[in-house]
Amino acid sequence: MSLTSCETESIAVDKRLEELVMEAQVVEIQEMSKNMDCDTALEWGYAAFGEKACGGPRGYVAYPIHKSSKDFLVLLIEHTDTERAFIKKWDVMSDCLMVQKPSSVRCVEGQATLIYE
Repeated sequence: MSLTSCETESIAVDKRLEELVMEAQVVEIQEMSKNMDCDTALEWGYAAFGEKACGGPRGYVAYPIHKSSKDFLVLLIEHTDTERAFIKKWDVMSDCLMVQKPSSVRCVEGQATLIYE
């Protein structure tokens, strides 16, 4: 089976659109985390998000540990599921580098900051 030029271009466009959706999800996740005030680190945790083709998360993000963080965690799960499906659909390869897990969260100038020690 051979693909015509138009079919190949259409596939490339479809793949790029899916990449843009995932990029928008990551921006939304990061903005949500950044826009929440951090007064005490005891009220914050961190969670993995995304997935690399070789396994493991794409990154970590800080989030407040309280009932209203449910929507935030749902967004993390949705993004991870979207990325997992994308990897499978497009047979994506990644750099296979492990992302370091943070050791804690600190409040720095009112913003939750992941700490790596």
